[in-house]
Amino acid sequence: MENLASVLTCLGQDDDALNIYLTLEGKFKRRKQTPQFLKYNMEIAYIKIRQGDLDEAYMRINEQTTLVGLFGQINHSMGTLLLKQGSYDDALKMFKTDLRQKNTIFGSNHTSTLNTKNSIAFLFKMQGKYEEALKISRNVYKERKKRLGKEHPDTLETHYNTALYLYKLGKYNSALKIAYSVDKDREKMIPGHPCLIQGKLLIVEILKDQGKYQEAMKMCDEVYEQSSKVLGEAHPKTLECYAQMANLKELILLEQNIDSS
Repeated sequence: MENLASVLTCLGQDDDALNIYLTLEGKFKRRKQTPQFLKYNMEIAYIKIRQGDLDEAYMRINEQTTLVGLFGQINHSMGTLLLKQGSYDDALKMFKTDLRQKNTIFGSNHTSTLNTKNSIAFLFKMQGKYEEALKISRNVYKERKKRLGKEHPDTLETHYNTALYLYKLGKYNSALKIAYSVDKDREKMIPGHPCLIQGKLLIVEILKDQGKYQEAMKMCDEVYEQSSKVLGEAHPKTLECYAQMANLKELILLEQNIDSS
């Protein structure tokens, strides 16, 4: 069940993951000092942060303050909370403290340490520091690939992030190559799943910025059809696809007018 919850979380199905973690946590209610309870409690806190329920997230995080030296989770969780609130400098301080602790306790390539590095990369992305984010993301991808395998959801997520940072830096060819690779692996592992939509939209953005409007439109049509079916026509991702299609149609028409003149 725990592995299923982890995969659901990676795929953005927080409600389903939350139900599983609550069930698992309930089995250890009378043994709150055990690592199992603490882990499930913290996973629930992370989901609550993503859902915007910061009060409950803080309450759960605060439960574990006495164990910060041993488990190193409090600083990471507080960093996530501060990041959600837009307090980037304070969040970075928390993440760096957490990273120092985890490097000492677990080592630089432990899964928990890599999670913190990934959080720092995401923070840098939010600040527009794409070079710094890219450097960290490449390191995390390398280690996750080695530890978890090339097709693990966490590895694919990190590889997607690498493509995103390269795109933001204007390195379109490198970004596109990775984005296509991630899309291919996700199609193989989880065909038709909502997480594919975000990756395909990145491909659309890159192709559009390269001036490859016909290719971008073909991909956008595919994404729109999938998003409408899986998420519904009123979902923000579907509406984003629709807006992209409208923009691409204008660009294609403009290109055709220029060629004919």
